[in-house]
Formats: sequence, structure tokens, C-alpha cells
Amino acid sequence: KSDDLYQYILDTSVYPREPESMKELREVTAKHPWNLMTTSADEGQFLNMLIKLIGAKKTMEIGVYTGYSL
Repeated sequence: KSDDLYQYILDTSVYPREPESMKELREVTAKHPWNLMTTSADEGQFLNMLIKLIGAKKTMEIGVYTGYSL
């Protein structure tokens, strides 16, 4: 995959579906010096879809960085 294609997917499919609060958290996290540990926006939406597909009522995440993937 090319960087241009990935950016296109983010701009047209991922970012428009991202809630405003998640967008703000992602942008703040991106400015942090340790931002390499964060979950990408597309991965976050994928995890959200998986949780909905399996019908999870409760989840537990260990090692939350800034909370974006939570």
C-alpha cells in the first residue's frame, strides 16, 4: 500500500466516521513525545467493529496509553 492511498482511505472513510471527542484525543496524543504507542484511527474503528460483531458487553484493556484505543 502506498502512503497516498492510505491517506485517501483515512480522509474519505476513517476520519469522517470518527467521533469529535476521539478526533481531539487522537490529535493531542499525536503531539506527545511517546506517540509511537498509540492506536491508529483505522485500527480503532476496526477494533470497535469487532467488539460490536461479537456482541461484547464488557471489555478490559490493560496498559492504556492515552485511552484512544479504549
